[in-house]
Amino acid sequence: MSKQTPLQRQSVVECGLVVLTTLFGMQLLRTLFSLLVNVLRDRLDWSAIQLGLLAFVIFLSAFLAALLRRLLTPRWALLATVGGVGLSRLVLQLWTGDPLGDLYLAIAGTVLFVLFLPIFLGHIRGRGAGLFALGLLLGLALDVAIHGVYGTYDVAWRSDIGSLILVLVLVAVQWWLLVSVMRAAEEGPSDSPWLLGLTWLGIGPLLFLELIIFDNLAWLNAHTGWNLPAGLAWALLSHAAGLGAAAWVLSRAWRRAWPLALSSGIVLILATAFTPPRDTAMAAGLMLLGQVSVALLLALITACLGSRSQGRGLARTTVAHGLGMILLVVLVFLYYAGIDMRLPFSAELVPPVGAAVLAVCGLGASLAMGAETAAMARAWLPALGALLLLVAPLAMLPAWRTPAATPGDGLPLRVLDYNLHNGFNTDGLLDLETLAQVIEGQNADIVGLQEVSRGWVIHGSADTLLWLSRRLQMPYVYGPTMGSLWGNAILSRYPILSAAEYELPPRDLLLLRGFILIEVDVGNGETLRVIDIHYHHVGEDSDIRVEHSQALLPHCREERTVVMGDFNAALEDPEIVMLGQAGLRDVCTLAGISPCFTASSVDPSKKIDYIWLSPDLNASDVDVLRSNASDHFPVVATIAR
Repeated sequence: MSKQTPLQRQSVVECGLVVLTTLFGMQLLRTLFSLLVNVLRDRLDWSAIQLGLLAFVIFLSAFLAALLRRLLTPRWALLATVGGVGLSRLVLQLWTGDPLGDLYLAIAGTVLFVLFLPIFLGHIRGRGAGLFALGLLLGLALDVAIHGVYGTYDVAWRSDIGSLILVLVLVAVQWWLLVSVMRAAEEGPSDSPWLLGLTWLGIGPLLFLELIIFDNLAWLNAHTGWNLPAGLAWALLSHAAGLGAAAWVLSRAWRRAWPLALSSGIVLILATAFTPPRDTAMAAGLMLLGQVSVALLLALITACLGSRSQGRGLARTTVAHGLGMILLVVLVFLYYAGIDMRLPFSAELVPPVGAAVLAVCGLGASLAMGAETAAMARAWLPALGALLLLVAPLAMLPAWRTPAATPGDGLPLRVLDYNLHNGFNTDGLLDLETLAQVIEGQNADIVGLQEVSRGWVIHGSADTLLWLSRRLQMPYVYGPTMGSLWGNAILSRYPILSAAEYELPPRDLLLLRGFILIEVDVGNGETLRVIDIHYHHVGEDSDIRVEHSQALLPHCREERTVVMGDFNAALEDPEIVMLGQAGLRDVCTLAGISPCFTASSVDPSKKIDYIWLSPDLNASDVDVLRSNASDHFPVVATIAR
C-alpha cells in the first residue's frame, strides 16, 4: 500500500478544512435567515423591504474578499475568515442571552463565511480547484447528517451540554486543520480570466438550492411522509451519489465537457421546476437527480477554474463571487417575500430560475475549458466519506419509535388548540422543547396546530411537526396550505379513521388558508369529528373571514364535532357571530371565562383562538395557558357529552 505524499496529505487537510467551514457556514446561514424574520420582523416589526435591504448589505461584504486578502496577506486572510467562522459558530453556541445577540453573531459568522469561499478558492486554485468542490459537497453532506441526528431541530438552537461539546470538538478540529494549512501554504495563481471567473457566481444559486431543497431534510420528509431515519439515509445517499459524480468528473481529463454540462443543467431545472405530490417517492427521485446535477455542475466549474488560473490577485473572482452572493440573497428574498407582499410571479418559479443560472454557469465553464483539464487523483475519497455518514441513520434505527395510536375509553377527553408561531418564542428563538412541554403538561389527547413549518429556511429548516409528533409520541395529520411546507396539523393519541383537507377562499391571498377535518375513534364505540382551521390574519379584512366561515359551516352540522383554530377575529365580529348562530359554542363562554385573551402572549389583549363545540357536547376544565413559547396562548378543554 503506497504512502501519501506530503502534497496528498496537504490536500486531505485542506479538504477537511473546507468540509467543516462549509458545515458551520450552512448552520450560520439558516440561523441568520431565521433570526432576521423572527427577531426583526415579528418582534421588532421590520418590513419585508427593510429585511431585504439589511440582508443585501450583509452579503455585499463578499465584494471585500480581494481587499481583505491584500491587506492581511493570503495566510492571514485565511486565518481571519476560516478561524472567524469557527469562532462565531462556537460563541453562537455558548450564547444564551437575548436572541438579538444570536443575530449579531450570525451576521458576523455569515460575513466571514462568504469571504472565506473566494479566499480559500484562491488559496487552493494553483493545485486544482476541484478539491474545493469536493470539500464543499462533503460539508453539505455532513450538515445533513448532523441536522438529521438532531431531528432537524438544529444544533445551533440547542443549549444542552452535549451540543456544546459537539460544536467545541468540531471547531477545535477546524482550527487544528487551519494551523496545518497555514504552515504549508504556498502562494500560487489565485485568480482567473474575467469571462471564466464569472462562472463562479453560480455558487450563490447553488447555496440557495441546497438550503431550499437538496440540503433540506424536512423538505424530503414533508413530501414523502417517510420517517426521519429513512429520509436521512436517502438524503445522504443522494449526497454520496453527487460526490461520486463530481469525483468522476474531476478524475478524468476532459476535452469536451459541454454535453455533460448541458444535460446536467436541464435535469436540474426540471428537478426544481416540478412540485412532487405529497406522500410519494417522487420527491426522493427529484432530490437524487437534483443533487447529482448540482455536484456535476460545481465540479465542471471548479475544474475549469483550476485549469485556467491567472495572476496572484483575487479581484475577478471576488467580483463573480459578490454577484453570486447577491443572487443568493435575492433568490431567498423572492422565494419568501410573497407571504408579505404581492409579487408578479409565484414562489415556485424561483428555484428553477436559480437552477437555470447555475446551469448557464456550468455550461459556460465547460465551453471555456482549456484544451484538456488535468485529472485529479484520489477524487473518490470524499464520496466514501459521505457513504460513511450513513452510520448516522443506521444508529438512529434501534431507538426510533414511530408514534402509534392507542385505544381510547370514549368521552371525556382533553383537547388543545395552539398556534405554534412556526416554533419560535416571543424573543425570536426556535424553542420546540418548550412548546412540547406546554402540550405535554396538559395530557392532551387531541391537539390542533396552526403555523406549522416543515422546512422553511426562514424558520430554521426545522420539521416542526415531525419533531413534535415524535417528542409527544402522537400520530399526526398534516394539511399544508401554503405550498407543501406550511399549514395546519392535528396530533391524536387515538386512531384516526379518516382525514380530509379543504381550501379556504379566496385563492389569491398572499398566505393561503385551509382546514383539516378528521374523524377519530375515541373508544367505546364513539367517534369524534375534529376540525383544525386558520383564518386570514389582516385585521380589516373581515369580509374575507366571512368567506372562511361560509366555507367552514357546512362541515359543522353533525353531532360530536369540535372546531378549533386561530380565527383572527373577536367574538363580536361577523365571521365569529356566524359560528354562534349556526349552533357552535365557544368553550370559554361555556366555562364563563372572560376575557379569555389568547394574543399576543407578550401583551394579551385579543381573543382570537377558539375551541368550538357542537350543541351535543360540553366543556369543563377550560383554561388559557400563559406561555411565551409562541406569540399565542393555547386554549385547552375537557370535552364530554
